[in-house]
Amino acid sequence: MEERLSIAYRPKLLLLFVMWIFSGQVMSTPMQGDTVSEGAFILHKFQQPVGKETYTLIQMQDALHLHSNFRFNDRGSDVPLRARLVLDKTGAPVMFRVQGKTSRSSSIDTEVQVLKNHATIRVNDTKKEVKVNSPYFTISGYAPVSMQMALLQYWKQQNKPASLQVLPTGTVEIKLDGLDTVMVNSRRQTLERYLIKGLVWGNEVLWTDQYGNLVAVITNDAEGDKFEAVQETYLNHLPFLLEKAAHHSMQEMKQGNPAPHPLMALKGANIVDVVKGKKLLNQTILIKDGTIWKIGATGKVSIPAEAYVIDIAGKTVLPGLWDMHAHFQQVEWGPAYLAAGVTTIRDCGNEFGFITSVQHAIDQNQGIGPKILKAGVIDGQGPQALGIIQAKTAEEAQRAVRMYKKSGFEQIKVYSSLKPEILKAVSEEAHKHGLSVTGHVPDGLTVHEAIALGLEQINHYHFLLQSMLSEPKQERVDLNDPAARKTLQLLKDKNVVVDPTLAIYEWITRPLSQPLDAFEPGINHVPEDFKAIFRNTGLPDEQAQQSRALLENGKRIVLAMHQMGIPIVAGTDMLVPGYSLFRELELYNEAGLSPLDAIRTATIVPASVMKMEKVSGSITEGKIADIIILDADPLESIRNIRKVHTVIKRGTIYEPAELRKIIEFKE
Repeated sequence: MEERLSIAYRPKLLLLFVMWIFSGQVMSTPMQGDTVSEGAFILHKFQQPVGKETYTLIQMQDALHLHSNFRFNDRGSDVPLRARLVLDKTGAPVMFRVQGKTSRSSSIDTEVQVLKNHATIRVNDTKKEVKVNSPYFTISGYAPVSMQMALLQYWKQQNKPASLQVLPTGTVEIKLDGLDTVMVNSRRQTLERYLIKGLVWGNEVLWTDQYGNLVAVITNDAEGDKFEAVQETYLNHLPFLLEKAAHHSMQEMKQGNPAPHPLMALKGANIVDVVKGKKLLNQTILIKDGTIWKIGATGKVSIPAEAYVIDIAGKTVLPGLWDMHAHFQQVEWGPAYLAAGVTTIRDCGNEFGFITSVQHAIDQNQGIGPKILKAGVIDGQGPQALGIIQAKTAEEAQRAVRMYKKSGFEQIKVYSSLKPEILKAVSEEAHKHGLSVTGHVPDGLTVHEAIALGLEQINHYHFLLQSMLSEPKQERVDLNDPAARKTLQLLKDKNVVVDPTLAIYEWITRPLSQPLDAFEPGINHVPEDFKAIFRNTGLPDEQAQQSRALLENGKRIVLAMHQMGIPIVAGTDMLVPGYSLFRELELYNEAGLSPLDAIRTATIVPASVMKMEKVSGSITEGKIADIIILDADPLESIRNIRKVHTVIKRGTIYEPAELRKIIEFKE
């Protein structure tokens, strides 16, 4: 190591000191030259090791060639990516090429050539010429990780500028955020913690050791999921680093947290009563210490002199919305949810340390976000397993349930690889501790079998669809078919709760020729680096037409469940935070639910399902003051639910425009 360090700091190479930790194979057979360094990162998704990145750094004359081979497997799908970066003798990038996949559903093929102050950029089959402003760097997205370390060292070499131009597009901002200490081989090591903004939506968190070696990156991949890359020596410290990433990232959001008003009055409100199914006109709502104190006709309710008064005459007031299938993958989701009026979410599976730290920060007013209810994931083992808790035995499953209960989780979420006997053990242990069981129908089981083994709530309607079709190739579900009637009756008899997630099926089956905003105008508000997650999601037009029945079947199933009184709760499974919950409700309305009934799936029904109807889910005296104020009436058109004027969470007022500004959403 000492020999490599001495090589790394030779002035003529400038950037060389970054590279000895990387290792790997190259995009093609490397040209002759001296291998300067090599190393590896273990890649993780949801804290589970899923692959590896290796690199090779080669010195050829006065240039350095960094070759990276990045590959992981996500639930049975390979995600391979290769990249090459060439740095001239000044340390500046002169060539960058990246090709392969960045997630299960997205790919990249980009090349950048720089000559003096001009660059030729090719993205897929499109070429363009751009002017280059120094300093600049060539990088595209979160992967490969080795390129991020090269970026960080170049930034240091350039005297840490406030921002860097990035080719093929964008800018990045980097800042030293602090120091963290870990023990490695019985030695205390101090790590430098950095935030990088501009490669993905929001901030990435990186750590380097005392020599500038990259230790770990905590980020989000190209489908928005939590993703980590860790140098092998530091693998045991990943849980600690995840907690630190959550804590310090939440601190970045803290400055936007407004002070609550001990006493306030909303004057002139038109209240949608989601319990009684009616609208109360021209009401005054008094809120005291975060709780709805009094409600009555304006002019008949006495407003104390010390109250902070908001005149909202003519505006419509709803209870705060619930997203019952969230994955709070990064701290920026907090302001995004609140800006859309989502004041409560059920997180349906996350990294334990991350989501626990985020929840704690929000609850302690140290960050911005909705109330979080946690469902802890338990899966079995297999090529499509998810997360780090993969129970092989009943005893392992039972221990996991007890751990989640002790840590304040409200539910257990079961995933697709669980064996029947393990599902049974999970359900029995969960019920013993007062936890409900939600999730997927595990592979190889029918809906009927999974419910018999203790599954009480089902995520995604397609599991129901499979049980409702009499013929394997049947395209359209016949709700009068005995198989469909049997499934619906079982859901009714067992009071099974379903979050259908229609919106995500609309996304994945859309024709690629269809503009994103044709059905989700919220996409126009998100930053370009976040929009990229969705741009390539969909199907070729002909295939999309063939898959259209999938969404239509979902709508038919939702309407049938509603008509039978089967509890439906609105959830998104991510997509555009906040906005996609609007779309979910619009799809329920398209399916045949009234606007009021669609709104109930995101207010009083989830509150009842989570046994919180006495404190949340409606605008009622004595309940928590989670309220959204709309500029138009959603009972007249469900699309008016997008017109959020003001959000109140536990008596604290949030202005959506200010929240969007924090996370760089466009107005």
